[in-house]
Amino acid sequence: EKELGKGSFVKRSGWLFLAKLVPTLTFLIITIIYSRQLSFEDYGIFQSVWMLSNVSVVILGFGVYSVLLSSGIHSLIRLVKSKPWQFAAFYLLLLILSAGIIFSSLSAQSLSLRLLILGVVIIHTVSFIYESLLIRCRKETSIFLVNLAYAGFYFGWHLYVLYAGFDILLLVTGVLVLGFVRLIVYSILSQKVVDEKSDLKTPVRHWFFIGLNEVVGVFAKWLDKLLLIYFITPAEFAIFFNGSIEIPLFGIIISVIGSLLLVDVAANLSKKEKVIQLFRETFLLLSNIVFPLFWFLFFFSEEIFHVVFNNRYNASKTIFLLSILI
Repeated sequence: EKELGKGSFVKRSGWLFLAKLVPTLTFLIITIIYSRQLSFEDYGIFQSVWMLSNVSVVILGFGVYSVLLSSGIHSLIRLVKSKPWQFAAFYLLLLILSAGIIFSSLSAQSLSLRLLILGVVIIHTVSFIYESLLIRCRKETSIFLVNLAYAGFYFGWHLYVLYAGFDILLLVTGVLVLGFVRLIVYSILSQKVVDEKSDLKTPVRHWFFIGLNEVVGVFAKWLDKLLLIYFITPAEFAIFFNGSIEIPLFGIIISVIGSLLLVDVAANLSKKEKVIQLFRETFLLLSNIVFPLFWFLFFFSEEIFHVVFNNRYNASKTIFLLSILI
């Protein structure tokens, strides 16, 4: 039974890992192509847009994703029904905060672009909520297939905009449409799954601290860029961004393992030995991947920047070394 449970966890981890890996690698390839083709200024604006989108999605989601994974949809609905107006007001404030960050950070850009970015943030936030429902119901394969299709269209759209004459407004409009289509597919898939009835209760304090932890985490991750975007030019931001670029495998692995671990731990709260075993296996798996990858990046950073960025971003190498040490 132990081996069967372990095999199931690894299999589900694999599907969810692929589901997260495909769009992330797609964006990494786009980043490489865009950094080689675009001017420093256009590339800086491009990365600013997606950085602000990523931060705002976490702010607007404020822990809902993790609460759904740990407690289920029924527990969440009961909690919202207990204080509907308070939750509505709170999430309205989060929406205003997200809009404020986007509008102030991109004050030099058009109003249309800023509104489109806010639309992308809202659609992606709701999509991730649906995604957590599918994970909760063990539908990782469905998530992978949806994300595979999404990544293909996403990549194709970025190439089209690049070679048709780069226009950030056109690019974001297409991403908004693609995100909306993915949201519809997720909503249809979610209607076909039945989340188990759960007697778990989610205290408001539990939700608040999960959400606060996620928001603090995303600010800690992006704080340097969020501040620098106000003080340096887009061209300088491009150099800094490529130096502090996130290594995809690090974030994806932690996100995937963390999501599945949260579901399994919540299902075995009374079995302390099983929970301890899950943690041990998880951290062993993470260590086997993260440490070798770190040393490879550390010793071969110069060659990586030569091959990946065609020597255009050699000024970013020192920042890159500091970033992977962190």
